[in-house]
Amino acid sequence: MKKLLPLICLTVLTIFNSFAQAKVCETSNNQLTDINDIGISKCEIEKSTEQTATRAIKINKQKTKTRFRKVNAKKNNLNQLVGNSNIQLSLNNQSPNIQLPTHKKAILFDLVEEVPLFSGCKKTSRKESSKCFKTKLNKHIAKYFHPEEIIEDSINEKILIQFTIGIDGKISNIKINSKSNNKMITKELTKIIKKSPDFTPGKEQGFPVNVIYSFPINLTLI
Repeated sequence: MKKLLPLICLTVLTIFNSFAQAKVCETSNNQLTDINDIGISKCEIEKSTEQTATRAIKINKQKTKTRFRKVNAKKNNLNQLVGNSNIQLSLNNQSPNIQLPTHKKAILFDLVEEVPLFSGCKKTSRKESSKCFKTKLNKHIAKYFHPEEIIEDSINEKILIQFTIGIDGKISNIKINSKSNNKMITKELTKIIKKSPDFTPGKEQGFPVNVIYSFPINLTLI
């Protein structure tokens, strides 16, 4: 019996402290307190911790919503930019990726929106750019083409030259057509066309495209 008495007292004291602590936590905030008292109770610490955790959750949710809004805004802006073109757009967690359309078919020089630019020509109006292109190309051919050095017989015919200016500005698919189909002339003109400097590629809807250019030469040797 003597051994149980201290144990009973300790239990009663623990229950009393718990009850007292609960009462303290439930005490109304309307009680008058000393303005010089800067003590912090255990209840205040626990409430502060709970409030901090709640604010952290709200901030994290707000950051997630803001991030999704930014990503969606980027996607909408890019969709407005590409419009109805064949651009493929994809978004991942890092940044948007744009896959530019590929133009397999070439466009005729007279139909393309922005004509290719010969080296030395400036981008101005379509008419002026086209005029500069043709003038520079004619001068290039006149500088290097000397048919009298490779042909001994007289000749009077029209030669049609055609080539493609790729999206990289380089020339390909050179074709030389004439009635006589003179191999010496064909070989010489092909070599001269290949010696042309790289072009600034033509554009369609703002993107580089392959452009086909063709023009005739009236060749007369007496």
